[in-house]
Amino acid sequence: MKNEINDKVEKTLAAFDNMERAEVKPFFYTRLQGRLQSDDKSMAIQRKFVWATVVVILILNSLFYAFYEPAEDINTDDVIVQMYDEYNIEQIDLLEDVGE
Repeated sequence: MKNEINDKVEKTLAAFDNMERAEVKPFFYTRLQGRLQSDDKSMAIQRKFVWATVVVILILNSLFYAFYEPAEDINTDDVIVQMYDEYNIEQIDLLEDVGE
């Protein structure tokens, strides 16, 4: 069992011996730094946009809250009577069906 594992490990390490070192294009590090710095600038712009959006939402929310006037109290019995009249609904007695 140990011999099989050791053989597999040796084969894997031998595969690494034949590998060549990875080569990078010239000025790779400079281009990488430029990308990272441009990402920092875009993140700063995104943060400013997020804060501006949050401030606008809070202002709108406070304005709506300040000028909110609750609707009149609605009498549910009147609404039910209007629905019965408008849709020609006959009053149904649910207990009638149970007795049958």
